[in-house]
Amino acid sequence: MPDIDTSKAINRVYRPYPTMIDFHKSDDQFRGVVGGTGTGKSIAMIAECMKRGREQEPDQNGWRRTRGAVVRQSYPSLLQTTIKSWKEWVPQGHMVMSPPLRWTWKQEKFLSDGTGIDMDVIFLSVKDPRADIGKLRSLDLTWLWVNEAQEIRDRLLIEWMMNRVGRFPDPQTAPLTWSGLFADANAMPTKHWWYQWAEVLRPNGYKFFRQPACLLTCEKGTPDSAEDACGVFWKINPLCENIRGQAKGAKYWLDQVSGKHTSWIKVNLCGEYGQSLDGKPVYHEFEQERHIAKVDLEPIQGLPLQLGFDWGLNTSCAICQITPQGQLRVIDELSSIKGTRQFVRDDLKPLLASRYAGFSVLAWGEPSGNIRSQIDDQATCMSEVRAQGIDIKASPTNNPKACREAVASFMLKRVTSFVTGERSAEGFIVSPRCTMLLEGFRGEYKYKSVQTSAGAMYKDEIDECGMDHLQDALSSVAVAYDRPRIEQSVINRMGNPNGTKLTIGYSSDYPQI
Repeated sequence: MPDIDTSKAINRVYRPYPTMIDFHKSDDQFRGVVGGTGTGKSIAMIAECMKRGREQEPDQNGWRRTRGAVVRQSYPSLLQTTIKSWKEWVPQGHMVMSPPLRWTWKQEKFLSDGTGIDMDVIFLSVKDPRADIGKLRSLDLTWLWVNEAQEIRDRLLIEWMMNRVGRFPDPQTAPLTWSGLFADANAMPTKHWWYQWAEVLRPNGYKFFRQPACLLTCEKGTPDSAEDACGVFWKINPLCENIRGQAKGAKYWLDQVSGKHTSWIKVNLCGEYGQSLDGKPVYHEFEQERHIAKVDLEPIQGLPLQLGFDWGLNTSCAICQITPQGQLRVIDELSSIKGTRQFVRDDLKPLLASRYAGFSVLAWGEPSGNIRSQIDDQATCMSEVRAQGIDIKASPTNNPKACREAVASFMLKRVTSFVTGERSAEGFIVSPRCTMLLEGFRGEYKYKSVQTSAGAMYKDEIDECGMDHLQDALSSVAVAYDRPRIEQSVINRMGNPNGTKLTIGYSSDYPQI
């Protein structure tokens, strides 16, 4: 393929949105931006490459010299999207389209201070550590940009990329102004290295930025809304970035809603961690930007801890607080394959004594915990908890619909913050340390699907994929405090062995907020 000279291409104007303004201001050695599709991330990365080239300290001859690399997971994607955008936005320079793909720009006295620009950029496809680390070892770079970083699954590749920056220019010719790696990505599963660095490990010098969701859930009948395949309605988020950069404007995102699963929309259009699952999430009301705390939640002094228990193969406990204003704060989680007695004695009580010392405790258990064991006809799960010094009551019901609606009602409401006094605080907030609960909220906790000739249909039955134990523990707290608009009639087979109709009135036996 012949070389391409793009020097006569049309110039474009880059206007950063708020997230990208913060990104450009940061000098951290690793920076990442995650968001929905079409939000202008790639263009911002190209602008960052140019910014760093202009800011590099000049050498004694007046040249600002930098060397960079642009990495994508596959060679076709590199050609069809990354390089295409590069040539559109930085027309100055010379692109060599035969391997190794290279772009160079050298222009004397380009800046107002009389200094010139000398940039050298190589384009690489990197996927397999066994085959591609050799490509990286030979590089001496100033910076490196990873385009669509969610496609790079192996953290070892990123670590080697970090190893190759900060090696140009030669310190004998000019001092290095800045070096590092920056990356853009659409959302990814929680097992991805990005999530581990951004939300769990949070290493020093690593900064992650999140764009606002492109869409928000809304009520049926909301003007300019669209319905997805799971019956959830969506509208454009006023804070959505790059609306003016799309030929269709806001319709670019709204037109993608029809026929898509809620989980697909949350991952690809809202930039929420998770997977585009073939299933219907139980809590479509959950929104990561609204409901996940920025830092791990600490218990509020003066408020009791609310412990929710679930029994079964895994004994699980959700540790919460509920403020007088009605905010459900999910502070911690604990789950084990141990029996109830061992779980409370060996795991829960030490955690309460170390991290939550001095707090009073109210405990709620899923009603099946009152049933006697087939092995020990004297003991129940709840009696085992009481034997360890924790007073526990059965939650009003374990009816799946009532439990789901109780948690969802907290997600939907706004309250006055007990901590800050803010009048529009969320009614439901989860600590980032609750990784298993969050994985469920992001889509793993879902309804069972059945394939039919008309496509996938969803049962009212929840898929027991290991996410249900902590979710049920949490709902034990929520359903004890949720005040329904009307009394609910439920069939509670586990709490009422005869299977007769049981009316739950939510009387004064249960705390009110």
